[in-house]
Parts: sequence; C-alpha cells; structure tokens
Amino acid sequence: MENGAYSIFVVGENKGKEVYRVLSKKRGNVYHFTSEEECLKSLTSHTRIVIIEDSFKSMSLLEELRKHSMIYTIFMSKNKDFSYVLSVIRKGICDYINID
Repeated sequence: MENGAYSIFVVGENKGKEVYRVLSKKRGNVYHFTSEEECLKSLTSHTRIVIIEDSFKSMSLLEELRKHSMIYTIFMSKNKDFSYVLSVIRKGICDYINID
C-alpha cells in the first residue's frame, strides 16, 4: 500500500468487485478485499473510506470499523426493508446505497 495518501477499501465479491474496478481506474490507493477479515487486517492510519457489500459477516466488520472514527463507511445492500436499513445506520455507517 502506498504511503502518504489516504486509501479506499472495497469489500465484497459481487458489486464490491465492480465498484473496485471503477474506482481503481480513476485513482490510486484503492484496494479490494473478498473477506471482512482481510480488510480488518489491512487497515492503516491512511484508510479513510471503506465500502462494504452486504454479506453474512458485514455486520461484524461494521462493529469493528466503528472503533475508527476517521473512517467513512459506505454500505451497499439489496435489502430495502426500513428496519434493516435503520439497524445498519445505527452501526455507524455514513451512507447506505441500495443496489438492485
């Protein structure tokens, strides 16, 4: 990972991979992870944005990211249920993107 500039992490196997492809063409310091554990292990003081595709383990990643106040978290999900969206917002995300 490059030093000095802030980095963007994208976590996910489907839409996450697509988001990574688009972002990596536009700027450097964009990293793709297929697992939440890989993402957590790779966090640095330069990590500023984490984009997470909804998965079985994404809630545990959100809990961990909550401890890092300097990280802007974007959550992508197909779930439109208001109570689900609200529960994710309460986990500390900055933005929720509905993916269809």
